[in-house]
Amino acid sequence: MSSLNERFQRVVENTTPSPRATFDIIPYDCVREYLQSHSLVKTFNISIRDLHSAIIYVERHLQTSCSSSNNKPSGAVPTCSECSSGHMEIDHHNGCMVCSNCGLVSTRGSINIEREWDSAVPIPRGKRPRGIPGVPKWMYNQLMHDPRRAYMSETMDYLQHLNAYMGFTQDMLECVHTTFLSWTDNGYCRNVKMAACMMHVVLKTQFLDENHVREKVRKRSHLPSVQDPCPQPTFACPKCGSMHHSKKEARFHCRYFKQ
Repeated sequence: MSSLNERFQRVVENTTPSPRATFDIIPYDCVREYLQSHSLVKTFNISIRDLHSAIIYVERHLQTSCSSSNNKPSGAVPTCSECSSGHMEIDHHNGCMVCSNCGLVSTRGSINIEREWDSAVPIPRGKRPRGIPGVPKWMYNQLMHDPRRAYMSETMDYLQHLNAYMGFTQDMLECVHTTFLSWTDNGYCRNVKMAACMMHVVLKTQFLDENHVREKVRKRSHLPSVQDPCPQPTFACPKCGSMHHSKKEARFHCRYFKQ
């Protein structure tokens, strides 16, 4: 019997552990206070436990290219003439250029948002023919009544509703929508899925290496809490000194108030 135990001991000593895939994680205790105080979580009464596990699921199983820095490469020169820190982006709904930082509209109504298949000759809106010229009716009906197309439009509209609590740009919102559509696990409700996709974008830079977290827990060291990723106001009012997020807000803060 002793010889058998010795053989088992030799096998264990000579066996090299297989490398285990590690991921970046964010511990629950580090993100709990941030999630509890977030207006999106409180308004829709989202379970913090479910939201945390869903954020980890997005990190491990879903690929996303969203960035919390408004999708601009590092070193890009700001193009807004008002705040000098934002970038002019296309508002696809209104057809104008809007600053991603202060919301300045510079070219309202100058972008053509008419459909490409419309005739070059202007036709009154009330007398335009139904369908698309040159496209068969059966194909037009198939495109307009596609269940997948209707689902994508519905979920995008709901994401835009949730975006009132996040403030994403249109490009970032489309990226979040793509991540949500690639979610095949039905273990979470829609609110948790969408909130997790959006929270993952803003918390991605604060994820920690799994081995680093295990080492901290083993040594009983303190893990850093998540910092609020919302930008801090950097522009001061020239009269009262209160801080604001844009130069325009600071300039007009005390203009219409009596001293």
